[in-house]
Amino acid sequence: MNIDSLGYILGDEGSGTFIGKRLLADYLHGYMPSMETELFTEKYKTTKEEVFNRIYSQPLANRFCASFVPFLKESQVSVEYKNEVLNYAFTQFFDKLVSHYPSFNDHTFNCTGSVAYYFRDELIKVASQYGMEPGVILKEPMDGLVYYHQDH
Repeated sequence: MNIDSLGYILGDEGSGTFIGKRLLADYLHGYMPSMETELFTEKYKTTKEEVFNRIYSQPLANRFCASFVPFLKESQVSVEYKNEVLNYAFTQFFDKLVSHYPSFNDHTFNCTGSVAYYFRDELIKVASQYGMEPGVILKEPMDGLVYYHQDH
């Protein structure tokens, strides 16, 4: 069984693009907490017009949005805000995709990608709320192939 993520415009919950879109929307709407807004402004020096141009007129809008995810690793970003953003993204991922697979929670949760790797603690917390035990979480698919071939 395969459930399509619907790509970055209609879905892709839990992805870097999904999280980046949330960060940009919070920033542009003024929903980001004031300390984080100051840090975001200083770090990225971007305007609404630049964001709109990159998203609506330039190629690779998904990568542009995802490029803001490292912001959540900044030490000045509050744990509360980081957790709010990640919990929402990962909960949507489980609600819209993972939980629709039959007997999904009879399996361990395995994942590949930089978002899963760098935010594994937050991802595992949400997975456990859905009754899934953590499995292997890798940054790159190649890491799994290397590990597999070293053991065989």
